[in-house]
Amino acid sequence: MDILGSLLMVDIDTNFQSKLPNLSVPVTPPGSASSSGTSGSTGPTTSSLTIGSPSSSVQGRAEIDPTFNQPIYVVPSEPQRPRLVSQTMIQDAVVLFVGDANSQPVPSASPTPVPAANGAQTTPVAVQPPSVITLVVTPQDAVTLNYLMLAGDGAKINLVLRSPGDDNKTQTQPVTLQFVMDQYNIPLPSKLPYGIDPRIEISTSTPIP
Repeated sequence: MDILGSLLMVDIDTNFQSKLPNLSVPVTPPGSASSSGTSGSTGPTTSSLTIGSPSSSVQGRAEIDPTFNQPIYVVPSEPQRPRLVSQTMIQDAVVLFVGDANSQPVPSASPTPVPAANGAQTTPVAVQPPSVITLVVTPQDAVTLNYLMLAGDGAKINLVLRSPGDDNKTQTQPVTLQFVMDQYNIPLPSKLPYGIDPRIEISTSTPIP
């Protein structure tokens, strides 16, 4: 059995160790006076640094508008999208056992009688999928699997069956979106001045047959 690992990579702040972009907050230096709205009058001054609420705005970047040639401040329109990469982590792992000690076949919710050879009817049994798969791997591979299982939603593993007697190990390349486009000759669609009516809408909730 081979084990494939997939990681969702994001950019983080090296000091905070939090996902970018950061949030920006207003800061009032000591001694600054705030206007009270009346001409010639000012509000009280402060003797200490004042930091505003962290729920202000997302940190962006300054750009020059190509039309008006004026500086503008651009902020992201959505949270950061993770970058997916997949690779074969472990090859030719031996499957020692499938299922835990308590896994037992249970009757199906809607059993359908099946005629037997002697004319009697038997009730089929639905077998629960195994919750535990025990593998024989090296100590280093065991540590790798432990890391992937503890990484939460940022890492996924998939098990791939091999042919009986196949113990060959193949060098694979890590797969990213760029690799898929290059390997299978997928071009980036051009932005054309014409399109298809009605526009194409793909629902992510509808499985592809």
